[in-house]
Amino acid sequence: SLRHRGDVKELLNVIGPEYKNKIIFQPCPTIEYIQNKWKSNNKKDKRIFTAIEVKDDREWRRYYKITKDKYYSKLLKWVQIKIKNGNELCFLSHDGSMNFYNYLIEHGIKIKLFRCDTSNEKDIFEKYSKIHTILCHAGHSQMFSYALGIRVISMITHPKLLYFCEDFDLLEDSVNVNEDIDKIFNIEI
Repeated sequence: SLRHRGDVKELLNVIGPEYKNKIIFQPCPTIEYIQNKWKSNNKKDKRIFTAIEVKDDREWRRYYKITKDKYYSKLLKWVQIKIKNGNELCFLSHDGSMNFYNYLIEHGIKIKLFRCDTSNEKDIFEKYSKIHTILCHAGHSQMFSYALGIRVISMITHPKLLYFCEDFDLLEDSVNVNEDIDKIFNIEI
């Protein structure tokens, strides 16, 4: 089994269509686990934040047509607009990625920080319970948020993020970072 229909299609292009019945799409079990264990505890009236999650790893892959500087500059502008419009923002880090958070501080912007680089499941979901929308470019942020009924704005930096959006009908709120970064300014919160 593979985690995305796009992965199934790509693999069949390599090994041949005769294996179509042997390879199946099966979403990551994280989604079902979270839905079964945590979704009922995630009350919409307690959600006040729009979260931003930006990974530090694999910059060569994430920004192959756009520079990291240009990407950060566009996100900074988006953050400034959202703050001006009264949106409550937070930065979410699953793995200790802090570069964009530090970039915001360097530009005079201090927002709430949610560290989820812990093994304390209850603490992670307590933080997610305060989020109504997430702008992210990490697969597990997509999965956690989708499973909890949190609106996902996917910043697509590689095919797996696109495949997730296709699999769960989330393309409307997705932005291809390397092709159309300015689309971010047309998505309402």
